[in-house]
Amino acid sequence: MPDIENPIVSSHYHPQEELIEPSYICDCTNTKCNEEVYRNLGKEHEGFLYCSHHCIGEHLESEGIVTDLSMRY
Repeated sequence: MPDIENPIVSSHYHPQEELIEPSYICDCTNTKCNEEVYRNLGKEHEGFLYCSHHCIGEHLESEGIVTDLSMRY
């Protein structure tokens, strides 16, 4: 039985292409986080690198720079 290729799948699958491993940069600046930050996947705020927007907010809140009002009312 001949192999039948699904054009939807085969047009997106290229086994000859090499996968590029993400490059590790540093650990997240938020000290409560243990995530690693990779090139083109991190978030930068005032020269510091974070793994997500959530970690930026959490770090700024712990430094007293921002206040979380969602728990007040």
